[in-house]
Amino acid sequence: MAVLAEALGNNELAIRGWVVVELDYEAAEDVSGLLGRLIGPGRARVSLTDLDAVLRSSVVAHGLVTVAGEMTGGPLTDRKSASRTRPEQKLDDWTRWEAEIADAELDAAPWVSRWQEGVRRAGLISRAGNDVDTVIRRTVAVLRALSETIPLGDRDATAMAEARRQGREGHSLTSGR
Repeated sequence: MAVLAEALGNNELAIRGWVVVELDYEAAEDVSGLLGRLIGPGRARVSLTDLDAVLRSSVVAHGLVTVAGEMTGGPLTDRKSASRTRPEQKLDDWTRWEAEIADAELDAAPWVSRWQEGVRRAGLISRAGNDVDTVIRRTVAVLRALSETIPLGDRDATAMAEARRQGREGHSLTSGR
């Protein structure tokens, strides 16, 4: 079934073409019975159109894409379409990444561009897959939290330390000074 799933995934889930499979004696009997013609053990070429038609007219009453998906553990992936949309998706992911960094007011920090380049080279955003939004939010949240205690931006370190000290001691307007 994996061969069928791969062939369909590479073919935009279209029912066309053939697959070549290695069949042992038992598998050859099963495929022969399914297709209604003699297929011997060894290498066999099976038409996806014929297989789809037979499955739809059988007790299974579903097409090849549905059956292959169920037998391989889930819906099949149209890899051609996915590969076409991947560059657009990556651009959207990096745009969101840049916007989150800017919203956190960290984009002016002198280390950010070098750090972001390291993230790009490592493929961390690309490899996040469906979790990319969570990865971006959590990463920026950590950077934002760090920036509250460590001068991560281009702000003056003395001013940051003074602001922290005043935050601990209370503001001069509220402490009666």
